[in-house]
Amino acid sequence: METADLNNVFLKNSPETIWQLQQNVNKDFTGNAVPEAISLLPSPLHTGPAGDLSSSLLKAFEPGDRRKAAWIDSTDFAQGGQTYHSRFVYKYKTGFHNLAIGSAAIEYYMVLRLAEMYLIRGEAFALSGQLSAGIDDLNILRLRAGILPLSKSLTRDQTLAAIAKERQTELFGEWGHRWFDLKRTGKAEQVLSAISAKQPWRGNYQLLYPIPKTELQRDHFLTQNPNY
Repeated sequence: METADLNNVFLKNSPETIWQLQQNVNKDFTGNAVPEAISLLPSPLHTGPAGDLSSSLLKAFEPGDRRKAAWIDSTDFAQGGQTYHSRFVYKYKTGFHNLAIGSAAIEYYMVLRLAEMYLIRGEAFALSGQLSAGIDDLNILRLRAGILPLSKSLTRDQTLAAIAKERQTELFGEWGHRWFDLKRTGKAEQVLSAISAKQPWRGNYQLLYPIPKTELQRDHFLTQNPNY
């Protein structure tokens, strides 16, 4: 079942869990923090960047969306004599700044959760022409986030667009969902070419990764993907 408190979603044994990976408390640098938090949270929390979230993601949240308040944090930091403002994913709360070696973990690595199932089923309903049922699944998540439900009068294209936006605001920072969604729906070039100032979009060849040189050396039947 979905939990009303979004800060509880990524705790171990969360009621929204379908599949979690247990975080084994260890004696190395990760302690009781999940790897995702180590990668995404600044260390210490409010003194340095961890990868600034895009303005397009921040604009995707509707006013009053509790997911933005619960799952995004920000910090000001000084670098090269200038002050910068960085926004980062804050779904997991234990990172370098507060990990404890040998302490019990309060968060487990979330692989699959209930919200994603609603989004998958909602999209399946929409693609099969059952728009009302698909919108119902979206509205479960929207009401949980504290925003207004969608109208049942949406067209098929409007419903699919709403699903894409809901996946963006629900699953950001998890498992590269946004990247794979853009690829499978054919929207990668349209979206990324407009926002990728830091990593310019150079062409659709970027939809494929380069094959590592070691793999090409092992198998002479392999050929490198175009433009790499």
